[in-house]
Amino acid sequence: MKKVNYLNVLAVFFIVAAAPVLFAAPAQAYVYDHFASAGIDPNLWDDRGPNTGLFSQPGNSYLYFNDSSGGQTDGLRSHNPVSGAFFVSMEYSNFFATNDTTTSGQASGMQLRLGGSDYVLVEEVKNHNGLEFNALSFVGGSRTLLNYVRPGNYDSGRLGIYYNGILGASGKVDLYYDYGAGWLLLASSALDISSAPYFLIRGVDTYGENLSFQVDKVELTPIPLPPGALLLGTGLLGLTIFGKKFMA
Repeated sequence: MKKVNYLNVLAVFFIVAAAPVLFAAPAQAYVYDHFASAGIDPNLWDDRGPNTGLFSQPGNSYLYFNDSSGGQTDGLRSHNPVSGAFFVSMEYSNFFATNDTTTSGQASGMQLRLGGSDYVLVEEVKNHNGLEFNALSFVGGSRTLLNYVRPGNYDSGRLGIYYNGILGASGKVDLYYDYGAGWLLLASSALDISSAPYFLIRGVDTYGENLSFQVDKVELTPIPLPPGALLLGTGLLGLTIFGKKFMA
C-alpha cells in the first residue's frame, strides 16, 4: 500500500488557498448606476419613501430629487445588499435648499446611508448654521452626531462610505466627503451589521420650503484582500515548498 505524503497534500491545500490572493486581479471601481436610461431602474433601486416619487430620471445621465412643496423625504435603496468590503460613493451637483430655520436639528439636504435598522450616513445639509457636511450613526433608535464640517457654500461634490465587510460587532465604516479637495475622512464608526447591508440615497427635507439636487453617478469599489493576506498566502506557500524539499 502506497504511503500518503502528507506534505504533498498540505502543499496542494495551501496553493489552492493562496491562489485567489496571489493571482487575483486588482479590484476596479465600476459605475453602479450612471442614470443614462429613462426611468429609475427597478433592478438597481427600490423606492423606500416615505414620500415616493420625489426622485426622477429622464435619461440624461442624471438622477433628480425635487421637493418644491417642502417638508418631504424620499429614499432610493440598492435593490440588492452588497457583500464583502467595499467603498460606495455618489457624485452630486446643483444642490439647492431653502431653509431659514434657527432651530437646531432641522435641516434639508441629501444623504448617503449604509445599513439596515441600525445605520450610518454622511450628508450635506442646510440647517441653522448654513451648509454642513455631517456624519451620523443611528443605533438602537439613538442618534449620534459623529462629526461635522462647515467648509463653505458648495453645491457639488461627492459623498462616500467605506465598509470593512466584517459582519457583527467588528463591522467598521469610514464616512468621507469631497467638495473638490479630494476624499476627506469625516468620521469612523463601528456598526454591528448582521447581514450584507444595503446603501441608500436620500433627500431629506425636514424643514425647508424647497430642496433639489441631482446625482451624476453612483460608484461601487470592491475592496481586495489586504496586503497582510497576501504575505500570509505567499509565506505558507513558501513553507510548504521548503518542507517538501527538506523531507525528500
